[in-house]
Amino acid sequence: MKHKTIKLKNSVKTFFSKPANTMLVFFGLLLALLTLYPLLSMLREMFLVHSGIEKTLIRQPKGSYTLFHFTKLFGKGEWSVINFWQPFFNSLSLGLGSAIVGIALGGVVAWLMVRSNMRFKKLIGTLFLFPYLMPAWTMALYWLNLFQNSRAGSGVVGLLEGLTGICMPQRFVYGLWPCIAVNGLHFAPFAYILIGGILQNMDATLEESATILKAGRAKILRCITLPIIMPAVLSTFLLIFSSGFASYTVPIFLGGAVRFFTLSSKMKGLFNAGYSGQAYIIGATVILMGSIILSINQRYTGKRRSFTTVTGKSGQVSMVDLKRANTPIALALLLFVIFFSIVPLFVFALQTLLRNAGVYEAGNLTLDFWIGRGESAYRNGMIGGILFNKTIFSALKNSLLLSICAAAFAGTAGLFIGYAVVRRRGTRLARAVENMAFFPYLIPSIAFATIYLSISSSEAFSFLYNSFFLLVIVAGVKYLPFASRGGINSMLQISEEIEEAALVVGIPWYKRLFRILLPIQKTSILSGYLLPVITCMREVDLFTLLVPSDHFLLTTMLLGFNQTGYDQYANAITLLVIVIVLLINLLTEKLTGASVAKGVDGGAPIGRK
Repeated sequence: MKHKTIKLKNSVKTFFSKPANTMLVFFGLLLALLTLYPLLSMLREMFLVHSGIEKTLIRQPKGSYTLFHFTKLFGKGEWSVINFWQPFFNSLSLGLGSAIVGIALGGVVAWLMVRSNMRFKKLIGTLFLFPYLMPAWTMALYWLNLFQNSRAGSGVVGLLEGLTGICMPQRFVYGLWPCIAVNGLHFAPFAYILIGGILQNMDATLEESATILKAGRAKILRCITLPIIMPAVLSTFLLIFSSGFASYTVPIFLGGAVRFFTLSSKMKGLFNAGYSGQAYIIGATVILMGSIILSINQRYTGKRRSFTTVTGKSGQVSMVDLKRANTPIALALLLFVIFFSIVPLFVFALQTLLRNAGVYEAGNLTLDFWIGRGESAYRNGMIGGILFNKTIFSALKNSLLLSICAAAFAGTAGLFIGYAVVRRRGTRLARAVENMAFFPYLIPSIAFATIYLSISSSEAFSFLYNSFFLLVIVAGVKYLPFASRGGINSMLQISEEIEEAALVVGIPWYKRLFRILLPIQKTSILSGYLLPVITCMREVDLFTLLVPSDHFLLTTMLLGFNQTGYDQYANAITLLVIVIVLLINLLTEKLTGASVAKGVDGGAPIGRK
């Protein structure tokens, strides 16, 4: 017995003598605490009686267990239809429609950029990425600024009616179809990146052989090109579908006026109405759907090698000559991307200059919403124009501070996880930590927020409720997958021989990490810090349930302005967020060489290699 005890102690000592093992154990426990425990807490909340209206209806003491939430939400009757089934099918339709539009638009642009001699490729490729760099809700707000009118929804006059007198039908302005259009436009660049990358890098041997055998272009496309790129297309479809299914802000902007609710927006409504238990069930449903979809994607993409060629690239892919249609197609596409990339910035700016929203006359222009020092149009604590407004500057400071803190947590944790996983790759512990670090990616943002709302609502962790620290934890954990994948990929590119040489001469692991490994891959590692900053600055879904007040962050502030009818402030803050995000993205590209256009590896932009 004593011998076994000594042997066990020696085994433990040997195990923890390796720094990578110590890191894996530490981050394994930390991630279990920050992901699995809150998730279990949320699942428990689905069966509990909460205070307020739930306690009154159920007539049981707070904290007791009940199945009331399930029977009410999934039972027969109008309540179930309104609060679950109709939002569920709306979410399903939105996800499918967004994926179809995004792939169709992004795929066509990718083919034109890579496989044709279309003009203006560089300019089109750059501008086409803007809708993806901008948050989806900015495109929704842009849609409203253009098409809302006196005959639809809120009755506010949009730019189209104000300048031309044309009123679009309500179904074009609000509801499912505009939500699909906006989400599709937002995710089309994402499809363009993935599909275009496959088209550009695929081996052209098979296509060249088919051309020699006099096969037509249509047959080559159907029998060779499409089967090769199909894994990328299906993967893109699943990812866009998952994002569209869990969409919150777009339905809020474009659905509220006609009571178009998705699961995410209905969940927020149930929380506000005091039906927390049913809201948690919807949150769990969204998590389950997202996890299933993205797990299918991971499993399917893991088999992508069976669809690829391995002979290496063979020269230039033959370009389709568009002939006389070249200039018309290029100009039409250029005007399209300008309309949804550059024009929104001018429209947002114009809306901030209107004294009375919807009145597009020279006499209605004003700078009061920017530089006014007196009492402005918004009188609920908002005194003075944006450039002199303490509330807005406070929200800006909070947004920047939150983004920096979350990025610091995610980036640092991702760095150490990447180092430990690579150094101990192949072990069960390394795989477990890697999977736990990726787990938050599988959960939609607003559903992820419900996990932490449940734990902060408990008595044991009540100190976290409505706190800045809670926002940092939530954002840091949510953005950890980006940083950890970046850390793993950067460490995989470094030969172990470099570290082994330093180990031989007795250099400690932390000096090896910070003096040798980090300088070699500093650009890739830096992107693990900067990219979460971009995501956090434009985030709404993750924070809408957790912020202490609507005015705490820029993004939640503009959502409040929009819902209360103060469009000038909402548009001004939107413009401010877009400019900040674009500047940070530019900084990321300059410092790391990574960008959306080039991919994280800094490769050649699509269509310009």
